[in-house]
Amino acid sequence: APTCRWLLALSKPVHRLEPRRPAWSSVSSVPTLVAWSGVLASATATRGLASVVVIVLGLKLIKDNNGGFLSLGEALKNGLGISLISGVVYVVYFYVFVNFIQADYFTNLAAFQEASMIEMYPNMSDEQLENAIEMSKKFSGFGMISAIIMIMSLFFGFVISMIAGLIMKKTQEED
Repeated sequence: APTCRWLLALSKPVHRLEPRRPAWSSVSSVPTLVAWSGVLASATATRGLASVVVIVLGLKLIKDNNGGFLSLGEALKNGLGISLISGVVYVVYFYVFVNFIQADYFTNLAAFQEASMIEMYPNMSDEQLENAIEMSKKFSGFGMISAIIMIMSLFFGFVISMIAGLIMKKTQEED
């Protein structure tokens, strides 16, 4: 029964050490924010994979509808169009999320950032801390995050479209 040893090893209980509680865990909604950030990170990875699939399938559909031909310019134009629509949809979702689903998102984000700064830089003066918090608030607003979402969506859409276009490219001159 050598094949069953790994089953026995899996059935043994695993003892885990209790994680050290960070200094900011007393803030009521911050652990929820941290949990949501893990969910959003996995959602971002899923969104990235979905972007690749949607762009490639969209380019394949365009190629099939165009008699099997697809130029690199068409691939870039259509891939960026798909990415633009994807970015707009994501910004609308983010707006709904921060205004209706979790209305205190930016407040929790600011508390989390402040606690992280205090934990990472315990020797920071109060003035330095206030300056750092003001700077992080400038980059944590809805407008700035929306702009970053759109820029990143278009950038990755360009890269994905370029790679897919180079792979799928077939012009009438080549035929």
